[in-house]
Amino acid sequence: HDKGLVHQDLKPAHVFLRPDSSEAVLIDWGLARMVDEPLSEERRSCSWTYAPPERSDVNMLACAGRHQDLYAVGVMLLQLASDLNFDERPRFLPDYFFKHGRMLSTVELQLMLRPHWKWAAPVIARAISSRTDIPGYADNRFTSARDMALEITHCYGKTPPAFR
Repeated sequence: HDKGLVHQDLKPAHVFLRPDSSEAVLIDWGLARMVDEPLSEERRSCSWTYAPPERSDVNMLACAGRHQDLYAVGVMLLQLASDLNFDERPRFLPDYFFKHGRMLSTVELQLMLRPHWKWAAPVIARAISSRTDIPGYADNRFTSARDMALEITHCYGKTPPAFR
């Protein structure tokens, strides 16, 4: 993001850990766009499980945004922290959003998360935050990976290696 690019297709299959390191590497940059670049219909392609609701609404003019990548990170955290099987229910989050007009709250997420992952509920809630009454749907999502990492540090109580 510091280079002005948005990946646009973050998902577990595109995140690799370097051997003998805790460093994550993102692969498959084929859908990457410049920040704020308008997304034409053909550029809206992505892995829908990890895409924010505004990407699936064809009536909405969407632009590539950092918050959309961080939404995907929030979904991956939810996948790690809960027993939800997104292979069986890939539309769980968009279906919830369009049914309720908002995404899951921190309290709702805490009920879904495994006991040792409860700390992640506020991070996930903010990463996926969306409401139908907000233009563009994104409601108070993280706008930088650094802010998200700092919130993880605050909620988990440990400093990630990159920030030591």
